Amino acid sequence: MSWDEIRGHQRQVEHFRRAAARGRLASTFLFVGPEGIGKRLFARQLARALYCQRYSEADLQSCDTCPSCLQVTASSHPDLLQVRKPDNKNSLPIGMFIGDDDYGPGLCHDIALKPAAGGRRIAIIDDADFFKAEAANSLLKTLEEPPPRSILILLGTSEQQQLPTILSRCQIIRFSPLSHADLDSILRQMPLEEGTPLEQLVPAAGGSVQRALLLHNPDAYAFRSRLIEQLASLVPGKDDFLQALLSFTGDKEVEGALKRARLHFIADLATEFYGLLAQQLSGLEPATDEPVLRAALSDVASRWSTPVAQLSELIQRTHTMSTQIGMNVQAVNLLGPWLTDLTNLGQGRHLLPQTF
Repeated sequence: MSWDEIRGHQRQVEHFRRAAARGRLASTFLFVGPEGIGKRLFARQLARALYCQRYSEADLQSCDTCPSCLQVTASSHPDLLQVRKPDNKNSLPIGMFIGDDDYGPGLCHDIALKPAAGGRRIAIIDDADFFKAEAANSLLKTLEEPPPRSILILLGTSEQQQLPTILSRCQIIRFSPLSHADLDSILRQMPLEEGTPLEQLVPAAGGSVQRALLLHNPDAYAFRSRLIEQLASLVPGKDDFLQALLSFTGDKEVEGALKRARLHFIADLATEFYGLLAQQLSGLEPATDEPVLRAALSDVASRWSTPVAQLSELIQRTHTMSTQIGMNVQAVNLLGPWLTDLTNLGQGRHLLPQTF
């Protein structure tokens, strides 16, 4: 894979190319942007370009055929370290960084070792949204004083999800959702079975390949429309909608990554809806051309009777629900109180502090 195959992030590519050409690459980066838009792909291509044996680091290009390029592609390069949250954990374990019986010596030890082949050590830390203070603190010295010839790349969804100690020690690189054209092109290259037509799927996916793959299932696409309808009603708990949510997530029948992905989809769509509604109520043009969303926003805006500031509470309550997804809370105990609180907030009532 070359940079030409990284879609939608040319500005970020040029940023790194200029820095590499000047010999001014930083040592610690935080990539932020929605899931499924290519941040992880970008980080791995950066590693491939820095390790390529046919191009210099200043070129920041990869041949994709030399031993180093092939090792990065296979995740077997001896100097490339990759860390992500285990499926059975609700946060990044501290042992991953300082070492223990489960994770060996730990990232802080491994990143400081002399490079074996690539001239530098590179660490890609996925799921940075799931740092807790203890694990983050164990990484601070490494972030403040990175070992010579090392790069650390943290991947998260937003700056708001990060601990201040992480934010203050990283160069932040922001990634935007993919354009319709880029997403359409990516999906057409994938071996998708018959499902939701691309002309419906692409506008509904929010620029995310991950969301597009979920919505490719026609049942999931239909659920999305119903969720938008419920949010627009400002009484999302009506019609026993909780059961529809539990049916979509699978409740006890679906476990692991798929269930969490569906829960995050619900939270992300609600956050997007309320953010777009804030634009509409503020007199701005909502940043969406998706017909179902636009119709719902127009409808609810005509009935909205509380201060626009109330939307910040709706977004915050949804953010709180989103952060609880990885805490092994049963879906019914997560979604039920959330629906109740959204209904209260939508009717102009404020939540008591202990709700959060």
